[in-house]
Amino acid sequence: MKEIHYFCSIKPFSLYISDMRKELLDALKAKFTGVSEAILSRIADKLARTATTAEQVQAAVDAYTWQQVIEGYGDSRATEAQQTAVHTYEAKYGLKDGQKIDGGAGTGGQAGGGSATVVTTPPAGGDELAKTVAAAVAAAVKPLQDEIATFKQGRVAETRKQQLSAVIDKLPENLRKGYSRTSVDNLSDDEFNTLLGEITTEVDGIVKDTNQKGAVFGRPSVQGGSGNQGGELTKEQQAAIAHRDAKPADGQPF
Repeated sequence: MKEIHYFCSIKPFSLYISDMRKELLDALKAKFTGVSEAILSRIADKLARTATTAEQVQAAVDAYTWQQVIEGYGDSRATEAQQTAVHTYEAKYGLKDGQKIDGGAGTGGQAGGGSATVVTTPPAGGDELAKTVAAAVAAAVKPLQDEIATFKQGRVAETRKQQLSAVIDKLPENLRKGYSRTSVDNLSDDEFNTLLGEITTEVDGIVKDTNQKGAVFGRPSVQGGSGNQGGELTKEQQAAIAHRDAKPADGQPF
C-alpha cells in the first residue's frame, strides 16, 4: 500500500509574537501620532507579552492612555540618566560595577605606569554617587513632569468646557454667547463645580419660564418668524446672561 505523507507548516511562535508586535506598533502609531517610534516600540514590546490575538491587540491599544505614554517615557529617561550618572562616576574613580579596577586610575590621570598618574579614591559612604544619580534623574524627568502637568491641565479644561456646553446647549444659539465666554481654566474643582451649578440653575430657570409662557426655542421659521414664539426673556433672565457676558478684566466669571 502506497504511503501518503502529510506535511503541515507550523509558524514558529517567535514569528507569531513578532506579527503581534508589528500590529501593536502600527496601532500605537495610528493612535499616538507624533510620538517617536522608539517610545512606541518599548510600549509594543510590553503589550506583546499579553496581547496574542487581533482583538487583544486592539483592546490593549484602546486602553492605553496619553498619560501612560508620557509616564513610560519619563521612566525610560530616568533609567538612562541613572545609568549615565553611574558610568560617569565609575569612570571618574576607575571603578567597574562598584569595584576598583586593577591599575585603574580614574579620569584624573593615567592608568598603569607614567609620572602623571593620579589615582582618585571615591569618598566613603557613597553619598557622592547617590547625590549624582539623584540630580541626574531629577534633571531628566523635570521636562516630563512639566509636560504631564500641562497635559492634565489641558484635559481638565477640555472636560470642563464639555460639561458647560452640555448645560448651555439647552438654550438657543443667540443666548449661549454670555455663558460660552465664561473662563474655566484657572478655577479650582470646587470653584468650577459651584459655577457650573449656578449656570445650570440659571439655564434651567430660563428654559422653564419660557416653556410656561408657551415659547419655543428654535430656528426662525421660513416665513420670518423669530423662533422664540409666544414669549420673550424677562429682564431678570436677560440680566443673568449679560452678567456672564460682562466679566471683569481678570478673566474670572464674577
